[in-house]
Amino acid sequence: MNVQGMVMEVNMNLHMLAVFRYPCLRNIPEDWPNLVHFFEGYKPILVPKVIHWKPPMEGAYKYNSDGASKGNPGQSAGGFCIRDWKGEFILAATYDLGIRTRLEAETSSMEKGIENKTFQSIQDVPQEGKSLLIMDANQIPNIRITKMQNKLYDL
Repeated sequence: MNVQGMVMEVNMNLHMLAVFRYPCLRNIPEDWPNLVHFFEGYKPILVPKVIHWKPPMEGAYKYNSDGASKGNPGQSAGGFCIRDWKGEFILAATYDLGIRTRLEAETSSMEKGIENKTFQSIQDVPQEGKSLLIMDANQIPNIRITKMQNKLYDL
C-alpha cells in the first residue's frame, strides 16, 4: 500500500469513528483537515431538564439517596434524606465513603440510610434512587452488581 492509500485508509477510519461516536451529527467531513475543523467548531446543544421532588401521599414519608464518585473508582461521598408528605426533612445525612466506584457509592448511600435507626422506625417508606442498576436486579447479569443488590435487599 502506498502513502496515498494509507492516508485514505486513515481518513476513512476516522470518519467512521466520528459517525459511530456521534450518530446524531450530520454532514461529518470525510477528510482529516475538515474533520478537525468540524469538531473544533462543534458546540453541543445542552437541554436542561428540571427535576422536582414529588411528595408521597398525605401521612407518608419518602426516602431519597444519592452517591457519587470523582473517578471510577475515586474519592466518593453519599447521602440520604427522609421527608414527610409536606416536604419537611425528618432526617438527612452525608457520608465520606472513601475510594469507591460510582455504583458502590450509590449502593453505600442507600445502605447507610436503610441502616439508620430513624429510617427503621418509620414503616413503609418508599425509596427513590437515581441508579437503575441498583433498583432493577432483573436487568443486570453482572455478578458484582448482583451481590450489592442482594446486600441491599437483605436489609
